[in-house]
Amino acid sequence: MVKNNLIQKYSMLCCELPIIFTMNNWKLYVMNGNAPNPGLELHWKNTYSTWNSVWSKAFLELDGRKNLSSDEFTRQPHVLTLMDDADCLMSVFFREVDMSLPASLDDSYFQGVWPDKNIEELQKYSNKVCVCSYTTVAPLARGIFHGISMKHLLMAFACEFARNGDCSAVTATTRNNRGMDKAVRNAGARLLNKGLVRHGVEVDLMGWFGSELQNFSHEYQGLVNKLWNNRWDHRYSKTWRPLRIADKAA
Repeated sequence: MVKNNLIQKYSMLCCELPIIFTMNNWKLYVMNGNAPNPGLELHWKNTYSTWNSVWSKAFLELDGRKNLSSDEFTRQPHVLTLMDDADCLMSVFFREVDMSLPASLDDSYFQGVWPDKNIEELQKYSNKVCVCSYTTVAPLARGIFHGISMKHLLMAFACEFARNGDCSAVTATTRNNRGMDKAVRNAGARLLNKGLVRHGVEVDLMGWFGSELQNFSHEYQGLVNKLWNNRWDHRYSKTWRPLRIADKAA
């Protein structure tokens, strides 16, 4: 079961022996949501399972939706996920849209919540915009996990993705009743609009803009650099293996 390893680690913390919990097994992946790469089938399935479980419950609470379609996951070209061995701790999705196309302006992500003035603000930087969505933290990793706020760490990775990506702008629509507005702002994003409503809860609209992030340093930057520089990334490797500088240069 996906959660077994994490449950065992947490149960060990409650025993009388002095157990030291380490992050030695943490590994960052940027996978394709469409299908797993060879060697990463279990990682992909567990990332999907965690996302589906978390967001099925969230949508049921927010607006009574009982079914979450799998294509919300499988249509994503970039799924950034932090794993402990093969257990998913957290994930976030990224996909590029061309804001010069009417179809992109009609995208469900923007409809009903992104005013024209904020879309125009994105377009000032570039028509190539990356949509950041579905931030997910596994229940057992929420709050302060091993001395780290995992939602703040997740957004630090989103900042790193924005800083190193091909898009000049990366969007975020934050669910404020979960404190995501603070986590995104703490990760260097700029507030574009606030106090809007989506799925019955208050949200803010924010954006990362590449030119503004070059000198940004997150409070978890040391850990972010270590995991980011040793990530596996489907854009540079087709089968599982640690990312090498040569892969990115190829």
